[in-house]
Amino acid sequence: MQVGFNISNVKSKNNDSTLSKAFIPKSGIAVVTMVFIRIHPLLEVKTGANISNIGYQEKFTVAQDQITIKTVLLYAQVPLTIKGTFVKNYNGSFYYEAGGYFGKALEGFTRTNKEGDNSDFQAKNEKFEIGNSKNDDFKPLDYGVRVGLGLNFNSLDLGATYNWGMTTIATDATNGFSAKNRFFQMVLIYKV
Repeated sequence: MQVGFNISNVKSKNNDSTLSKAFIPKSGIAVVTMVFIRIHPLLEVKTGANISNIGYQEKFTVAQDQITIKTVLLYAQVPLTIKGTFVKNYNGSFYYEAGGYFGKALEGFTRTNKEGDNSDFQAKNEKFEIGNSKNDDFKPLDYGVRVGLGLNFNSLDLGATYNWGMTTIATDATNGFSAKNRFFQMVLIYKV
């Protein structure tokens, strides 16, 4: 098992505008296990499973108090990519990968932090409801496109991928509302 690092955000919009312009990327951890299936000397199928902590942040001011709201979504994900080597020498190789991912939301919550005592704003943490009804906060399924680059050195694999959600995770589509995951992931893998 390996540990990775995510920088994530959500692209949120409706028929009138992009609502996520004020969102700030959030960092998180990913626990990753990967399987590599060689299909050619320079080509592999890469798949596995990971648990990723993704989401976004919002910061604003209320009566001179600084408010930060972190939205955290925990996903179980299965990536499936083709990994191709484009520069190879005796020390290692550079590679690219392209494919997709499928994810299922396990849980979600907000963490609210308030700095200052000038307003009546109540800092609170809330758990999200995951499901497909309009009363739920987020849909359980997510899928998207995944592209990346990396360096392979003997048994070590250092990769960086960008994951672009293709489906909305929002349950309420009123006025064309949608919210799609976007996240950058860096992982160091030791191959056995």
